[in-house]
Amino acid sequence: MLKTSSKSRLIRGTIMKRETLLTLAVAALLVLNLGMMAYLFISRRSPEEREGMPQQGRRIDELIMTRLRLNEAQVEQFKALKSGHRSVLDSLDSTYRGILAQYFQLAPGAKIDTVLRDSLQRRLENLHGQKIIATGRHFADIKNICSPKQQSLFEELLPELSRMMLQPPRPRRREGE
Repeated sequence: MLKTSSKSRLIRGTIMKRETLLTLAVAALLVLNLGMMAYLFISRRSPEEREGMPQQGRRIDELIMTRLRLNEAQVEQFKALKSGHRSVLDSLDSTYRGILAQYFQLAPGAKIDTVLRDSLQRRLENLHGQKIIATGRHFADIKNICSPKQQSLFEELLPELSRMMLQPPRPRRREGE
């Protein structure tokens, strides 16, 4: 009887250790997930903050204006086009972040609503496609404000612009570094 009792305590102890370990693992994953979501929301920058930072976009703008030799009227048209394009992309980015937050709120490890998950993934893909289409339209709009000679220069410039847009942004230096 003594052996059975110590054996059952050993089994109960092992089961309790597994349950405790699994509970701790789930809690750690939950904390990591919440921490990552908090970081994503806190690190978001407003358009005003982005304007104050050196950006790859500014280099692209300067490249377009100088290589195409835009006149003053064209520069003003270009800036208006750029502002409209930026508004469209900011709106798409905002929607994208909202859907992404919904996606990451789906409980990992739990029974996931696959219909909802698939729907969110399709919406994210659709938004990405809309950004690509908006950028293509933006390029067409820029080309339309150009003279025939500038249009041919723009065609030559497109591969370089594409490379610049596909490069990862340079890390920013924070104040005090």
